[in-house]
Amino acid sequence: MNTLDSSDSVASPTPVSGNSLNGAVCASLVATLAHGPAAMYGLITVGLFTSIMFPTIFALAIRGLGPLTEEGSGLLILSIAGGALVFINGKVADHFGINWAFLITALGGR
Repeated sequence: MNTLDSSDSVASPTPVSGNSLNGAVCASLVATLAHGPAAMYGLITVGLFTSIMFPTIFALAIRGLGPLTEEGSGLLILSIAGGALVFINGKVADHFGINWAFLITALGGR
């Protein structure tokens, strides 16, 4: 059975992230400047290039944390989950005011 350990990494996250970013920028330009099907395929390609960004950013963010890796990865996931609450915060802000909306975010971080 052939398994990979950390020293047998297929690709380093830094160049993968950079190449994906460059690809997404080029695809965004195609989606912006082209017309018809070319613009549609450019937009789809943006999604292709940005789909690899989360795992590479996550790997770069927790690299070198040592014994704090578990806590760091948990905080990173918590911040992502906080972004999912945006629509709830908007509804609360519309009905009760912006201060109450920020209270929901503060309570979610506890």
